[in-house]
Amino acid sequence: MNAIERFRSLVSELQPGVLRVCSAEGPLEGFAGAEATDRFKMASIRKLIVALLFGLMEERGLVHRSTRLRRFGLSDIRPMEDFSLEATMLQLLGCMSGVRHPAVGDPETDGDARSEQPSQTPGTSWRYSNWDFNVLSMILDRCYPGGIAAAYQDLLATPLGLSASIDVVKCYAAPHISLFPAQQFHLRMEELERIGLMLAQGGLFSGRRIISKAWIDECSMPRSPTGAAGLQALYGLGCYAARDVSALLSWGFGGQILLVLPATQRVMVSLMYTHRAAARRLAAAEVAALAEAAWLAFG
Repeated sequence: MNAIERFRSLVSELQPGVLRVCSAEGPLEGFAGAEATDRFKMASIRKLIVALLFGLMEERGLVHRSTRLRRFGLSDIRPMEDFSLEATMLQLLGCMSGVRHPAVGDPETDGDARSEQPSQTPGTSWRYSNWDFNVLSMILDRCYPGGIAAAYQDLLATPLGLSASIDVVKCYAAPHISLFPAQQFHLRMEELERIGLMLAQGGLFSGRRIISKAWIDECSMPRSPTGAAGLQALYGLGCYAARDVSALLSWGFGGQILLVLPATQRVMVSLMYTHRAAARRLAAAEVAALAEAAWLAFG
């Protein structure tokens, strides 16, 4: 059994809600394609989208990677440690802020379990963090005229030839957990594919420059060891990155997957209908296995 056959076998076993492997020329492999109107909750794929929007806004002088949290006068239910306010935007993008506050969107806790864990000095330890990206989303929402949904429409969707829904971003608040809500993206499969293809082509789409290659390279740089294996061993900005930068992986709770393969300019999008009651979800180990299989088959 070759790599593509093993990939197809795993897809058949896991039965994702929708899955497609594509290149700029069109689909290569498909399994139960989504309807054009279907929108999926991106879960933690939002982290990569936030990282891309940050780069686009920095190009326009609206934000800067070296800005520190202190500038924004932030407070949370649990008081902010003074040293945490020295974290930069770049450290938040790389989950290196060191802040260990409970966050809206943490699936494994109601927000209380981590409340007594001490924060670390910024830049000294990596930890996958919803708090970092909730704060980043709030900052982007403040800094772009019309908010983060308008930023997505103006800076990503429209340049990619997409028309974004007015409810593309939904705010999930839980003020008993944190003062920073989770801004969640709800995208169609085509939207995520085009974002992936733009990444695979170094910031280009249909021959047009959407975002600087320098920022794509920043996001793709494997900079922080995570303690995991395989594709999730190193983290860049908003996504995992293979050591040789042959693959970028962004995935969200329940089995939402965006795998980008720059060398072959191919993309895999696999999505589950997690917004539906009693919908099946993929476990973290199943997500890892599916991403690794696609990397070997199409990378």
